Amino acid sequence: MRDRIRTLRFLFSKGEPEPVHHVSVVTPAGYHTPRTVDTLCRSPLRKTCLQQIWENSSLPADVYHRFYITPLHSLLARVQNVPATQQGRWSQSDGFGDLTLQFTTCAVRLAKGYMFPPGAAPEEQAEQNVMWNAVIFWSALFWHLPLLASLEGELLDGKSWLPGITVPDSSYRFRFREADNSSAFAALAAGQLMP
Repeated sequence: MRDRIRTLRFLFSKGEPEPVHHVSVVTPAGYHTPRTVDTLCRSPLRKTCLQQIWENSSLPADVYHRFYITPLHSLLARVQNVPATQQGRWSQSDGFGDLTLQFTTCAVRLAKGYMFPPGAAPEEQAEQNVMWNAVIFWSALFWHLPLLASLEGELLDGKSWLPGITVPDSSYRFRFREADNSSAFAALAAGQLMP
């Protein structure tokens, strides 16, 4: 009984709390630590792209967030820092995310200057403009998904990780492989991103 009373007094006392000792997990060489979406969107390039997509959207903020930002964030979380190609401009860390964001931003900005569908009456074009801009956004967002079929990932515990399909829940590594069924892979990834 006395032990219980001491425990309760200790728990409800206003004394200094015991310091919490954080156990730091060291990521082994060759592995990458998963990053949050906020961290993935922090680079100046990505901030600029996200801002330009917003500026060229005519959707209300809540709809824009649901149909544009949420899937885009989901894609970035699923690809983390993987490159888009083995060589060239997009072969560095974060290459796939940067390529996708820049391509999508460019497509959305270019589409802003056109009225869709071409040749239709102005009333019909005005009525369908938001829908056509969404189609262009989604097409651009999904355009490079087949590139992910050439990547295979592995988590620290040895389990397989598919970049673009799942978000890694522990440290991971990846490598390029021979791509097979890239269109099927892209369709699966796109289906998971659709709201």
